[in-house]
Amino acid sequence: MPFNTLNNKMMNKTLLTLAIAISSLGVVSCQNKANDEAKEQVTTNIAERVDNTRFSALMAELQDEQLIDVRTPDEYNAGAIGNATNINFFDSDFKQQIEKLDKTKPVMIYCQSGGRSGKALKQLNEMGFTAVYELKTGYGGWPKE
Repeated sequence: MPFNTLNNKMMNKTLLTLAIAISSLGVVSCQNKANDEAKEQVTTNIAERVDNTRFSALMAELQDEQLIDVRTPDEYNAGAIGNATNINFFDSDFKQQIEKLDKTKPVMIYCQSGGRSGKALKQLNEMGFTAVYELKTGYGGWPKE
């Protein structure tokens, strides 16, 4: 067999092998992308600002919710919703205190008017809490008994 013919056959075989390898990588890449997208859908968290009616309904229907008042201790001592735990948003260790909460249980948060709790909502969502509900009107808009 002439040298050029042998060389061409080896080159064709090499190109075919290379083409198969590249197309296989594409299939694996697509599978990995699909797996990543599926994981992302599973880990999507709820971070929702709700009105008084929805907040009250959630308090009644959720089990093991963690009700958090992010106002200052003075504000909290002047009145709070239900059996809320006070974790002052302005404390230097706010994030460390929040880390002690169970990320798998719903968290319901509020402040005086929705500013601090709105920021806290974002932080808790970024920290991986599965369900966070924030009272958008704050304690100031909550009906007093």
